[in-house]
Parts: sequence; C-alpha cells; structure tokens
Amino acid sequence: MSLNIRPNAPSGSDFDPSQIAGSDAASVVLDIRRKKVRIRKSKLKDVTRGLAEIAYSLGETNDIDAFEEEMTNTIFAAFKDIENEKSPRKG
Repeated sequence: MSLNIRPNAPSGSDFDPSQIAGSDAASVVLDIRRKKVRIRKSKLKDVTRGLAEIAYSLGETNDIDAFEEEMTNTIFAAFKDIENEKSPRKG
C-alpha cells in the first residue's frame, strides 16, 4: 500500500484561495503557468530587507527600515493589482 502524501503542496484545481487562514491574510495568490502561487508579505519583507541593506551600503538611503517598508508596500500593492486584475469577476 502506498500513500501519496505531498505536504504543503496544493494540487492544481483543488486549491481554493478563499480557504487561506486569517494569519495569511497578508498574502497574494497569483496564477502562474496554471499553478497557484502564494506570496506572503512577510517573505517579501525578508527580501526587501536585504535590498534595503544593499541600498544603504550604496548610499541610496539613510533609513533602512523606511526604505524596506516603502519597497515592500509598493511591490505588494503591485502584486495585489495583478491578483485583482486576473481574478474572475463575480456578478
């Protein structure tokens, strides 16, 4: 007997973004090549933190935290726009 267990991997059409837990409310779900990809704001913030540190070392900013926050919000808003644009309209 074989169990086909794939933890943390939603299977194609079985994935329903409306079932995402409240703690993941700060995330975006995009459909990329027919697969649902969830981007959490906290993970995006990890990336932008590194970019903010690079910007600081290059003299592009004096405030790493503010730069990180602005970049995170800008990128996340762009992802939200894409998510809303591609989501099916109800009505």
